[in-house]
Amino acid sequence: MTRYRSLALFVAMLGLPAYVYGLGGRLDITLSGGFATPAAIGEGGFVETLLTDTNVHTEPTLPTLGAAGSTIEDPTFGTTILRVTDATTEPDTGGHKGVLNSYSTQQAFNSDNSRVLFLVHSSYQRARFYDFTPGSCTVNTTGYLLSSSPAGLQEYGMTWSATDPDIIYGVGNYNLYEITVPAGTSSTLKTFTGLGHSGGYVTQMSMSDDADVFGMLFQGGTPSGSGYVFWKRSTDTVLMSSANVTSLDEVAVDKSGTYGLIMYAGGTAEVWTLATATQVGTDLTGNNGFNHRDAGKCGFTNGGIFTHRPANTSLGYRTCAAPTTITDLLPGMTTPWSYSSQQDHFSMQASNDLWALASRYHTSGSGVTNAFDNEIMQVATDGSGRVRRIAHHRSVFNEYYDSPFASISRDGKFVNFSSNWGSASGRHDGFIVCIQAASTT
Repeated sequence: MTRYRSLALFVAMLGLPAYVYGLGGRLDITLSGGFATPAAIGEGGFVETLLTDTNVHTEPTLPTLGAAGSTIEDPTFGTTILRVTDATTEPDTGGHKGVLNSYSTQQAFNSDNSRVLFLVHSSYQRARFYDFTPGSCTVNTTGYLLSSSPAGLQEYGMTWSATDPDIIYGVGNYNLYEITVPAGTSSTLKTFTGLGHSGGYVTQMSMSDDADVFGMLFQGGTPSGSGYVFWKRSTDTVLMSSANVTSLDEVAVDKSGTYGLIMYAGGTAEVWTLATATQVGTDLTGNNGFNHRDAGKCGFTNGGIFTHRPANTSLGYRTCAAPTTITDLLPGMTTPWSYSSQQDHFSMQASNDLWALASRYHTSGSGVTNAFDNEIMQVATDGSGRVRRIAHHRSVFNEYYDSPFASISRDGKFVNFSSNWGSASGRHDGFIVCIQAASTT
């Protein structure tokens, strides 16, 4: 970005309008002591100062996309959006159009952001990896699959190691695997048989940041209902398990590996201290319950559970140790964050738990009515009401896979999502928004 900084200085000294255009879009500059200094530029030219208002921002005319590998500037928020795929690089296959982001609660970027994964369809849903250059927000649009895969691997549910850029974790049959990318060579960390469930498989894996505590569901086989298991790798200990649970929806592990979350259909939830298999609180139903959620590093600074509050149509944050004590994250804004026509997905995959990511979409496929509609944004988890507004995802909702499922990298600089880009019947492509990381205070 050196040449853009120099150009900004030159323009300012001439008394011309104090902005130029660079890799991240418009670079606003201010004058100080007769010299121009960038006011909204960061590493790689990404927008550093995001919009922090709570106004309604309608979606302007749909920007025209270039080919995979090209970028556009979000016309409302000024952020850089990288297109990862198009119909040439990822043709429609298997009855499904394009690619999908994996899920908001799964980490799609490896530990150094040199790879990102999206899901493609062949005969089944597979992970496709793309080499990414974080400093310049560029991508090699020639993606690749695992060269080989362990038995039964569910590639749609994998999560990257937080420390090794070549290691990813996944499940298949009753096995938990540690897998090397791109070779696909693997080691089996644990086989979850002998726990009262047979003839099925484990699925929907989540794990702690140190890859020591894992949680997953039992599905299929016998008993016919779902079950769950939480397991600690370092001691090879099953911390909790049940072979058959009525109305079970999902389970999850917080990033510290201390707490397990169990979610049921209808919004009822449970929080457990895994080391002692002790339930924390009760009454996680109604206004205290939750469905969509992601957990930070509970017990550490700002660590907790990011959820919605359906009874009063707002966003909530709670500690794992006191899950019925809920901080309202957008106080006084229950109407803008209404669930009457909107839904959302949550991501706390960044290491900075002071900020949580939400991606909203109109379930009717309609445009913006309230603040944050059809938008990817961050909200502070301390109850201060601060927001960082990132992009309109431009995905028109017609069915479940039109959801953007936005997630965020561990360093908080990259948000990946999928979008049909204005066409409810169109294909989905993968996108990355390149931003500056949020403040830790």
